Amino acid sequence: YGSAIWNIANGVGSTASMTPSAWNHVALVYTGTNYVLYTNGVAGVTINSSKPIQEDAFATLTLSAIATNSSWNGYIDELRLSNVARYTTSFTPAGSAFAWDDNTVLLNHFEGSNGSTVMDSSSFAYGNFIATDSTVMSSSQNKFGGSSLNIPGGNEALRIGHFPAPTGAWTIAFWAYAASNTTDNVLLCGYANGSYHGLVLKFSG
Repeated sequence: YGSAIWNIANGVGSTASMTPSAWNHVALVYTGTNYVLYTNGVAGVTINSSKPIQEDAFATLTLSAIATNSSWNGYIDELRLSNVARYTTSFTPAGSAFAWDDNTVLLNHFEGSNGSTVMDSSSFAYGNFIATDSTVMSSSQNKFGGSSLNIPGGNEALRIGHFPAPTGAWTIAFWAYAASNTTDNVLLCGYANGSYHGLVLKFSG
């Protein structure tokens, strides 16, 4: 097993187990007072903190990191941001794609033709997706549907622009597949001006 290692604002964090070369359900939940990271439905340590997910107003929520030695090398499917704490105890991840509801503020199924940079973005309330050159749709791996987002490491990432930091309770959930067991494989972060600002969630195989 590898570990999902995360921190908020470079000081508050924990670790949890993930399975390499397999699809893992990842959900980071903030209740308004506590952070909990769930991997494959299993709750990690509860962390009490008021630190924001984005410390810098200009930070973008980013899948992977714009840094060659720490970029995510693998696949992401079914990204959803919610304005509620969807999970409050350990759970069994759903066996189907996420669905839009009243508490969804961003949803992407990452459906598209193989090699395409055009992503299914029909269901999100705000934000736009800005991909680097080699971050594309891939039919090689998918949790649901016919494709997923392939981020091949090497300084590649997907940024969610015009993204206001959530306030109150919220949940970020997605499926992740690590293509290689590398150290400091960043899954999700707040990023601005070449450095982390807020959340850092990474896989260490």
